[in-house]
Amino acid sequence: MRNVSRGRLGGMDCKGMVQCSGKTYRIMKMGPGSYEVVRILDDVRMGSFDVSPRLRVRPEPGVVENLLVEIALTALKEAKLSWTAQVHGVLVPPVPRDSSGLVGP
Repeated sequence: MRNVSRGRLGGMDCKGMVQCSGKTYRIMKMGPGSYEVVRILDDVRMGSFDVSPRLRVRPEPGVVENLLVEIALTALKEAKLSWTAQVHGVLVPPVPRDSSGLVGP
């Protein structure tokens, strides 16, 4: 765990605060679908997580992974950040038809 410098926060978008296990955490957007978690009490970085294509957490050394999962899920439930399911469709080639619209070989 490390302290977060105030200058670094200026380049990220604060998505809000969440409370878990009696402590408050700041959620910072680092990029598309990627967030950083900072404990407000002592301004210590707890880790980061991604929400797309599925939730993945990266705790800082000394931080319990389950705590970061709980923070991420709380942020999602409280709509502090956005999540969109990535739908990967299968492209199907068109059926060959003749000029009258009939299916041909």
